[in-house]
Amino acid sequence: MRWLAHFVIGAAVAGILFYLLGSSSYAIMIYSFFAGMCALVPDIDYSGSKARKALDAFVMMSAFLLVYLAHCGSAECVFSLDFIARFLALIGLYFLVMMLFRHRGVMHSLLAAGIISFAVFLILGFGFGIAALLGYLSHLLADRELKLL
Repeated sequence: MRWLAHFVIGAAVAGILFYLLGSSSYAIMIYSFFAGMCALVPDIDYSGSKARKALDAFVMMSAFLLVYLAHCGSAECVFSLDFIARFLALIGLYFLVMMLFRHRGVMHSLLAAGIISFAVFLILGFGFGIAALLGYLSHLLADRELKLL
């Protein structure tokens, strides 16, 4: 299934639930958008997905920023071999970890849905945790990949 279909299904499911719960229009829009974004998360294990491409770009920028802030004091530092080695080590570690995931593997499981939704709940609160769970589960159901692990 294409990313847009997953996004729309996740957003629609959340929109309907939060409407039935009597949430404000603003809350429905925010939670629906968030659920739609969370519906894309299970595909981070597929290198061609929109979610994976966005994550790859975010990791690249974050690794550069982390190495720069932890190691550099000036712009000349960026071109040093030490900086380049640290940056490439972080990026390499990320891609090694991502190679361990196979498409529709552990990321397409109820366990991953629960862990990610619980993490969102701890960081952003109950409403976002529910939206994350709805979006994630809508992806699994749309793909007909509902498994425990």
